[in-house]
Amino acid sequence: MTRIITSLSDISESYDALFCDLWGCVHDGLAPFAEAVTALQAFRAKGGTVMLVTNAPRPHAPVRRQLDRLGVPSDAFDGIATSGDSARAAMLRGAVGEKVYFIGQPHDQDFFTPLELIENPVTISQVPLERAAPSRFRKYPWSEQRGSSAAGLLTRWPIQRRCRHNFCKRRPAV
Repeated sequence: MTRIITSLSDISESYDALFCDLWGCVHDGLAPFAEAVTALQAFRAKGGTVMLVTNAPRPHAPVRRQLDRLGVPSDAFDGIATSGDSARAAMLRGAVGEKVYFIGQPHDQDFFTPLELIENPVTISQVPLERAAPSRFRKYPWSEQRGSSAAGLLTRWPIQRRCRHNFCKRRPAV
Protein backbone atom coordinates (compact mmCIF):
# COMPACT_ATOMS: atom_id res chain seq x y z
CA MET A 1 0.00 0.00 0.00
CA THR A 2 1.24 3.51 -0.83
CA ARG A 3 2.17 5.64 2.16
CA ILE A 4 0.78 9.17 1.98
CA ILE A 5 3.34 11.70 3.20
CA THR A 6 1.79 14.89 4.53
CA SER A 7 4.89 16.62 5.85
CA LEU A 8 8.66 16.35 5.98
CA SER A 9 8.49 15.28 9.63
CA ASP A 10 6.70 12.09 8.50
CA ILE A 11 9.89 10.83 6.85
CA SER A 12 12.76 13.01 8.10
CA GLU A 13 14.06 10.53 10.68
CA SER A 14 15.06 8.17 7.85
CA TYR A 15 17.41 10.69 6.20
CA ASP A 16 20.67 12.48 7.00
CA ALA A 17 20.46 15.00 4.16
CA LEU A 18 17.76 16.81 2.26
CA PHE A 19 18.05 18.33 -1.22
CA CYS A 20 15.26 20.87 -1.58
CA ASP A 21 14.37 22.87 -4.68
CA LEU A 22 14.03 26.61 -4.08
CA TRP A 23 11.37 28.01 -6.40
CA GLY A 24 7.91 26.83 -5.41
CA CYS A 25 9.18 24.79 -2.46
CA VAL A 26 10.94 27.35 -0.24
CA HIS A 27 9.63 30.60 -1.77
CA ASP A 28 7.31 31.93 -4.46
CA GLY A 29 9.60 34.67 -5.74
CA LEU A 30 8.10 37.22 -3.38
CA ALA A 31 8.25 35.63 0.08
CA PRO A 32 9.29 32.42 1.79
CA PHE A 33 6.76 29.71 2.58
CA ALA A 34 6.68 29.80 6.39
CA GLU A 35 5.78 26.10 6.81
CA ALA A 36 8.59 25.02 4.49
CA VAL A 37 11.14 27.17 6.33
CA THR A 38 9.98 25.77 9.67
CA ALA A 39 10.27 22.20 8.35
CA LEU A 40 13.81 22.81 7.09
CA GLN A 41 14.84 24.41 10.39
CA ALA A 42 13.40 21.46 12.32
CA PHE A 43 15.26 18.98 10.08
CA ARG A 44 18.54 20.81 10.72
CA ALA A 45 17.84 21.06 14.46
CA LYS A 46 17.75 17.25 14.55
CA GLY A 47 21.17 17.05 12.88
CA GLY A 48 20.13 16.89 9.23
CA THR A 49 21.89 18.69 6.40
CA VAL A 50 19.83 20.82 4.01
CA MET A 51 21.10 21.71 0.54
CA LEU A 52 18.96 24.05 -1.49
CA VAL A 53 19.09 23.37 -5.23
CA THR A 54 18.08 25.57 -8.12
CA ASN A 55 18.42 25.72 -11.87
CA ALA A 56 19.31 29.41 -11.60
CA PRO A 57 22.10 30.20 -14.08
CA ARG A 58 23.85 32.32 -11.45
CA PRO A 59 26.56 31.38 -8.96
CA HIS A 60 25.29 30.57 -5.46
CA ALA A 61 26.36 33.90 -3.87
CA PRO A 62 23.76 36.03 -5.74
CA VAL A 63 21.11 33.38 -4.99
CA ARG A 64 22.00 33.61 -1.30
CA ARG A 65 21.60 37.41 -1.44
CA GLN A 66 18.21 36.92 -3.10
CA LEU A 67 17.15 34.59 -0.29
CA ASP A 68 18.25 37.20 2.25
CA ARG A 69 16.13 39.84 0.48
CA LEU A 70 13.13 37.48 0.42
CA GLY A 71 13.52 36.79 4.15
CA VAL A 72 14.58 33.11 4.03
CA PRO A 73 16.55 32.66 7.27
CA SER A 74 20.08 31.30 6.93
CA ASP A 75 19.45 28.70 9.65
CA ALA A 76 17.05 26.90 7.28
CA PHE A 77 19.83 25.51 5.06
CA ASP A 78 23.48 24.51 4.98
CA GLY A 79 24.33 25.38 1.39
CA ILE A 80 23.07 26.22 -2.08
CA ALA A 81 23.83 24.37 -5.33
CA THR A 82 23.02 26.17 -8.58
CA SER A 83 23.17 25.13 -12.20
CA GLY A 84 25.25 28.28 -12.67
CA ASP A 85 27.91 26.86 -10.36
CA SER A 86 27.79 23.55 -12.23
CA ALA A 87 28.25 25.36 -15.54
CA ARG A 88 31.13 27.40 -14.09
CA ALA A 89 32.81 24.24 -12.82
CA ALA A 90 32.49 22.59 -16.23
CA MET A 91 33.83 25.69 -17.97
CA LEU A 92 36.80 25.94 -15.61
CA ARG A 93 37.59 22.28 -16.23
CA GLY A 94 37.78 22.99 -19.95
CA ALA A 95 34.42 21.66 -21.16
CA VAL A 96 33.93 24.62 -23.53
CA GLY A 97 37.56 25.22 -24.39
CA GLU A 98 39.49 28.29 -23.32
CA LYS A 99 37.89 30.90 -25.57
CA VAL A 100 34.28 31.87 -24.95
CA TYR A 101 31.92 34.48 -26.28
CA PHE A 102 29.81 35.77 -23.41
CA ILE A 103 26.27 37.07 -23.88
CA GLY A 104 25.05 38.61 -20.66
CA GLN A 105 25.00 41.64 -18.43
CA PRO A 106 28.10 43.25 -16.87
CA HIS A 107 26.91 42.23 -13.40
CA ASP A 108 27.20 38.58 -14.53
CA GLN A 109 30.97 38.76 -14.98
CA ASP A 110 31.45 37.03 -11.61
CA PHE A 111 30.57 33.89 -13.55
CA PHE A 112 34.20 33.87 -14.74
CA THR A 113 35.70 34.01 -11.25
CA PRO A 114 37.46 30.68 -10.61
CA LEU A 115 35.89 28.38 -8.06
CA GLU A 116 38.16 27.47 -5.16
CA LEU A 117 37.23 23.80 -5.45
CA ILE A 118 38.61 23.47 -9.00
CA GLU A 119 42.30 22.60 -9.00
CA ASN A 120 44.28 24.10 -11.87
CA PRO A 121 41.34 25.76 -13.65
CA VAL A 122 41.79 26.53 -17.33
CA THR A 123 42.35 30.17 -18.19
CA ILE A 124 39.23 31.47 -19.88
CA SER A 125 39.46 34.28 -22.43
CA GLN A 126 36.39 36.20 -23.51
CA VAL A 127 36.68 36.70 -27.25
CA PRO A 128 34.58 37.94 -30.20
CA LEU A 129 32.10 35.42 -31.57
CA GLU A 130 34.13 34.63 -34.66
CA ARG A 131 37.03 33.48 -32.45
CA ALA A 132 34.86 31.42 -30.07
CA ALA A 133 32.42 29.33 -32.07
CA PRO A 134 33.42 26.84 -34.73
CA SER A 135 32.32 28.06 -38.18
CA ARG A 136 29.64 25.38 -38.44
CA PHE A 137 27.68 27.15 -35.66
CA ARG A 138 27.95 30.66 -37.12
CA LYS A 139 25.61 29.87 -40.01
CA TYR A 140 22.66 29.29 -37.65
CA PRO A 141 20.62 32.38 -36.67
CA TRP A 142 20.31 31.17 -33.07
CA SER A 143 24.09 31.23 -32.61
CA GLU A 144 24.04 34.99 -32.22
CA GLN A 145 20.79 35.31 -30.28
CA ARG A 146 20.67 35.88 -26.54
CA GLY A 147 20.09 32.65 -24.68
CA SER A 148 21.61 30.46 -27.36
CA SER A 149 24.35 27.98 -26.82
CA ALA A 150 26.78 26.20 -29.06
CA ALA A 151 30.27 24.81 -28.69
CA GLY A 152 32.52 27.61 -27.50
CA LEU A 153 29.65 29.88 -26.48
CA LEU A 154 28.71 30.68 -22.92
CA THR A 155 25.38 32.40 -22.50
CA ARG A 156 22.68 33.25 -19.99
CA TRP A 157 18.95 33.48 -20.50
CA PRO A 158 17.63 37.01 -20.03
CA ILE A 159 15.65 37.72 -16.89
CA GLN A 160 11.98 37.05 -17.53
CA ARG A 161 9.79 40.15 -17.44
CA ARG A 162 6.89 38.33 -15.84
CA CYS A 163 6.54 34.96 -14.20
CA ARG A 164 4.83 32.41 -16.45
CA HIS A 165 3.71 30.02 -13.71
CA ASN A 166 -0.01 29.79 -12.96
CA PHE A 167 0.56 29.70 -9.21
CA CYS A 168 2.38 33.04 -9.05
CA LYS A 169 0.47 35.36 -11.36
CA ARG A 170 0.74 38.06 -8.72
CA ARG A 171 4.48 38.40 -9.32
CA PRO A 172 5.15 41.96 -10.52
CA ALA A 173 7.02 42.78 -13.71
CA VAL A 174 10.72 43.32 -13.12
